[in-house]
Amino acid sequence: MCVCAALSVAFAAMKLVLATVLVVLVTAAAVAQFVLLILKTDGEAGFSHHTVALPAFIAFPLATAVFGALAVWELRNLGFGNAALIRERRSEHQQARLNVGEVRNAVAAQIVRSYYQARLRRDQIEAARRQVEAAAEALPLNFKGILGGQLRAIEGLQAVD
Repeated sequence: MCVCAALSVAFAAMKLVLATVLVVLVTAAAVAQFVLLILKTDGEAGFSHHTVALPAFIAFPLATAVFGALAVWELRNLGFGNAALIRERRSEHQQARLNVGEVRNAVAAQIVRSYYQARLRRDQIEAARRQVEAAAEALPLNFKGILGGQLRAIEGLQAVD
């Protein structure tokens, strides 16, 4: 158990040291670029045109390390950029899930509303069908009554209404 704890502490310390070295490299690169910019001015503000040359065995590894550190810094931003991107994606995902829920609820409400409207219309159609059947049965009887002299025409009209 002690060995694991010691390794964990050592790993955390190593990560802290690497992060510090990365910040130092990025800062050094920024300062070097600023110095080179100042030295390369064309006589403005009293500066003459100068260039700084480093030996190749120093310049190439230093440039590679600095640009590698800059790339890591910009891509990962020591994890803060990735964490912000992850939070943003989670937020977008949550918004999409909420939108899906809203659409699902709206569709369900529309289906329920349509179902009850269809049921009401079916009941109305059934009532109208019964009325038409009753009128169809009463019509021949009314004609027989009118023609036989047992009913007056107005009574036949009243029976249909």
